[in-house]
Amino acid sequence: MLGTDATCFGSEVSLVDPKSKTLELRTTNLTLHDYLSIDETLVYSPHPSNKNHTLLKQEASINVKGLPLSGYLEGVVVGNIDNNAGKGRQAMEWAISNIKSEMEELAKTAQTVSLTAQKELTKTMQFIDTEPYC
Repeated sequence: MLGTDATCFGSEVSLVDPKSKTLELRTTNLTLHDYLSIDETLVYSPHPSNKNHTLLKQEASINVKGLPLSGYLEGVVVGNIDNNAGKGRQAMEWAISNIKSEMEELAKTAQTVSLTAQKELTKTMQFIDTEPYC
């Protein structure tokens, strides 16, 4: 938030709308909220003309209360938000890449299991056809 390594706390609400295929994240800081409030909203949505792309709309509202140099503090916070925005996109791309890899591996495993089951079923049917009934 202010470029410090100290632990800070926040609250985030995630809203997923499967119908419109959107993900909305609403975050607010809890640490120092009486002096500095930051409300951020991120909305991920499908690109209207390219199904392989995702749009990200990011908005932040910063309010410094009762502190001197409020304009300076707001500038510092805006700079940190800008720096962290790239990290958030990288994290989302990493998560999507991992999910894709896991899904591809799951599909391969399912296909292998299916082929194995088909072969075993064929063997069983052949065995039943060749063995005399008691």
